[in-house]
Amino acid sequence: MSYGRAFALVMLAALLSSTNGLFVRWLGEIGDWQLVFWRHAITGVAMLAVLAAWYRSRLPGTILRMGRIGAVGCVFFAASGILFMVALRNAPVADVVAVLGAVPPLTALVARITLGEKVFPSTWVAMVAAMTGITVMVAGNLGGANLLGVLLATGNALVVAGFATVLRWGHTIDMLPMIALGALLAAAVSAPLALSDPLPDLRQGLILAVWCATITPFYYSLFVISSRRLPGGELMLSLPVEVIAASLFAWLLLGELPATPSLIGGGIVLAAVTGLALVRLRRQKPRAF
Repeated sequence: MSYGRAFALVMLAALLSSTNGLFVRWLGEIGDWQLVFWRHAITGVAMLAVLAAWYRSRLPGTILRMGRIGAVGCVFFAASGILFMVALRNAPVADVVAVLGAVPPLTALVARITLGEKVFPSTWVAMVAAMTGITVMVAGNLGGANLLGVLLATGNALVVAGFATVLRWGHTIDMLPMIALGALLAAAVSAPLALSDPLPDLRQGLILAVWCATITPFYYSLFVISSRRLPGGELMLSLPVEVIAASLFAWLLLGELPATPSLIGGGIVLAAVTGLALVRLRRQKPRAF
């Protein structure tokens, strides 16, 4: 796969994942842990069913070949899914996704430390700027109702950076089953806290089916496939697209307007990672792995 095609696929994945906040809001009065459980249970089962039909008898061997890399990735994926869903229930969509804008430079740093992937000077600049933006957001929400959501989103950004690094670690291995198993792990962790609540009603069930059985498995698959070609930091350059799209969707369809500190901090984060994207794409020379 060429560099350009991989980058286009991960951008498409970002556009699709930017609808997450809409679906969370449309689900209405569903508990946090119910949201985590049903989202990941349906996603995991749907992906596993598709993989079983695609791989047939090769699926068990494919799972075993992931080894410890796949096991670590499952844990990161499950933790990220839990943090992200709970963050969306405790802060506006724009706040949560703006924090995720810091993931590209964070991933570049983690990949540098763990995998030895080169970190360019522009990436270091973007990392400092992104951390500044998040600090502005957190400081502006101190004592406010959004603080918990912003802190959860910050923790999620760190976990996502670790997950992206794991994908790069195993870029020569078929890691698609890891998403299904990671989703099922998140569902298992949240089940004791979720299943004591009433089941989702028909409307919520239909929303969950559309979101988790179709859209979510598709964009996760695109993301994993793209990770085989893109370095860690550049893999996550799709997130500024998600930040912009999710914020626009939240504003146009939900009427959610972020607070001033969130606008300022999010703007700093977005400017940092967008600048990094432009510099890296301009200088990028396709490489074969």
